[in-house]
Amino acid sequence: MRKINRATAGAAFGIVLAAGFVPAVASAATASSDAPAIPGATAERPITDSRTSIAKIQGVAAQDERNGNRLFVTSQATPEAQVTSTVANGTLKIVDASGNVLCIGSAAADRPNLYSCELEPLVSGPQTITAAVVKANGTYSTPTQAELDAYAATPTIESVTRDGDDLVVAGHTNREARVESSIDRTSVLTETDTDTDGSFRIRIPGGATAEQAFVRTVNDAIPADTHDHDEFATSNWALASTDSEAGSGEETPAPGDGSGEAQAPVYDVTSPAAGATVRTAQPTFTGHGRPDGRVAVQTASGETLGVATADTDGSWEVTLEGTLQLGGNDIAVSFENPDGSWTKRVTQEVTRVARTDAFRITTPADGSTVTDPRPTIEGATVGSYRRISVQDENGTTYASGSSDAEGDFRLTFDEDLRAGVNTLSVQYQEQGGNWASSPYTLHYDTDAGEEPGSGEGEQPGDGDEAPAPAEVQVSTTRLDDADVVLGLSGAEGTEVTVVANGVTERATIGDQGLASVVVPAPAATTTTAHVTSTNGDRSAEQDVVIGDGAHPSDQVTAAVVSSSALTGSAEIDAWGPASGIGGLQAEDADGNLLAYGTIGADGSGHLTVTGLTAGEHVLTIVSGGLSTQVTVTI
Repeated sequence: MRKINRATAGAAFGIVLAAGFVPAVASAATASSDAPAIPGATAERPITDSRTSIAKIQGVAAQDERNGNRLFVTSQATPEAQVTSTVANGTLKIVDASGNVLCIGSAAADRPNLYSCELEPLVSGPQTITAAVVKANGTYSTPTQAELDAYAATPTIESVTRDGDDLVVAGHTNREARVESSIDRTSVLTETDTDTDGSFRIRIPGGATAEQAFVRTVNDAIPADTHDHDEFATSNWALASTDSEAGSGEETPAPGDGSGEAQAPVYDVTSPAAGATVRTAQPTFTGHGRPDGRVAVQTASGETLGVATADTDGSWEVTLEGTLQLGGNDIAVSFENPDGSWTKRVTQEVTRVARTDAFRITTPADGSTVTDPRPTIEGATVGSYRRISVQDENGTTYASGSSDAEGDFRLTFDEDLRAGVNTLSVQYQEQGGNWASSPYTLHYDTDAGEEPGSGEGEQPGDGDEAPAPAEVQVSTTRLDDADVVLGLSGAEGTEVTVVANGVTERATIGDQGLASVVVPAPAATTTTAHVTSTNGDRSAEQDVVIGDGAHPSDQVTAAVVSSSALTGSAEIDAWGPASGIGGLQAEDADGNLLAYGTIGADGSGHLTVTGLTAGEHVLTIVSGGLSTQVTVTI
């Protein structure tokens, strides 16, 4: 196992972490005398030859190594950890350097060696975490450690409500931090300490009438000489504002129309949300900036991925020309100033996941019969721009090329196939750039080109096989709150296309009669996946409903849970496509913004609306360009 180091986190802050550490003879819950105790691990020593490995934090694999341990980076206060272990069906426990439990998790139902759990709110800074899998009888896997650089998390805003001229913002972020508010991202108006669970509630004086308002996370305990000091000490500002004229009933003057002083532009990214996961190498970024000003989306190292010009309202849209790498991508968005200079104003992480979990040739499928001596093959690689080469046993190259940004490829053979069976090998680059190979067989039928009628005299049933059916059976298994695995079974070679929530996934039934795809299907909503399958000249279509039939995933729906005449408030549940922070909004009949919220990855969200007077109120619930209405009676 990797080197165990208890002092990493403490040394970074000048703290001696003695409490929670015990000698190996006193507790077998340690892999060495330096490791913290694992609660519940009471056996004398770890299970022989057992292994534990922290695979991902915040959906991203290790970025590097430090102190002999894997190094992970997170910008979230409560990231998810994924751990693998040779010990199955136990309980995952992750502790910090002092032995405090950060999370407890269980194994996936279909993968008893894969565990996951969501960490308790972290204290920002460099730290060491220890993981082990514990069985009910006190036996446990050999613990493993990892280094975790927990950057100050941009506050997650759960609600924004008006109280007179003030805004009251509630949400959560790191523990042992404070939250600052501002209306100009320069002068701090108010501040408050986070609770022990990382939650906060802060009042912004005059925030309801200001042009914009923001909150951020600050940790003053980070020593000045700490690496990446600024990332640990201060987060990005999170927008938490209402329109500058909200509630006044007056129309906000447009910049330059002569009716009033021009408003300062709001600079933000509305999609993808910070921390979002995308299934494309070239997603479209949208947001707001200076009207008619240019916007550049870049990597943290300064590589420009795409540039666009905002419209007269300040809205902009950039479809990347460069590509995101697989895993976590630190993105910076820069905005052009009136004098032509540029300012980086937004930074966020976006995680790209592969559209396929392994290299595959979709057509012609392995073992297929072709009638063209130089066929065209299509398929997908894990990652962008991967090299592919098709060779025979003598080393003759029949086709070569690269996949595109999305990992898709289409190669036409440069050499003729031999009549009959051709035993080939496909060489391809894996995600890390290493080369791998896969056997591939094609049967070239030279008789298929005979003139029509040449087969006259053949009797039905003298060797012809009935065409394979195109229908497939579909099963569903939930992967997480956002995604579902569709298991596909049918005749070998059947090509299947699945469309769900705007995402298209393709697969080919293999020689075992099975295939699978992962599609977005938020757990709190109902998704209808359209499945098209083809085999030769036969095709079939079917709709697969994922969910209980309530709350269609492509619509916004809402329901009033409760209302109070005493406080003039209402609690509203909402469902729909996942939104960015503050992307779920409640508006009154005049279009005034009453409350902010967020629809999570599972498709559910909540709003608390306050300041309602006695009577009936028709509220519009808006998210991602979709809307619905609810009636609140006070």
